[in-house]
Amino acid sequence: VAQIPVVGVLFRAAGQWLIDRDDRASSSATLAALGALMRRDGTSVWFFPEGTRNKTGELLLPFKSGAFRLAAAAGVPVVPVVLSRLRPAFDLERGWLTGDRVTITVLAPSAPAQVGAEDALRAETRARMLAVVAASAAPPR
Repeated sequence: VAQIPVVGVLFRAAGQWLIDRDDRASSSATLAALGALMRRDGTSVWFFPEGTRNKTGELLLPFKSGAFRLAAAAGVPVVPVVLSRLRPAFDLERGWLTGDRVTITVLAPSAPAQVGAEDALRAETRARMLAVVAASAAPPR
């Protein structure tokens, strides 16, 4: 996102934090700073746990661990937000909205995870989100 002309500038101007996944030291420092901000100010953090756009056709890509490590370190719950599949509502090749409906589902928060239990939190969160995505992708009966 940071490399997209105009979008990267707008993200930063809006106060968004971007994590450089290619630089482990930088991403760890960013996560530590976000954790301190969350504990100090009660700031909420929005993550896209797949880490990239899903162009594979799979319902969900494997989740990256950063969001779950951050939640455990900050002692806060994870509130999964599921966006329905963008196809057919968005034509990715042409960049057009088609007028079909996109649904946003907010799931119940998890219990705050303990440090060391991040993998379990990640797996449980992904399973809950996958169930919603799979149900919305199923053809109507």
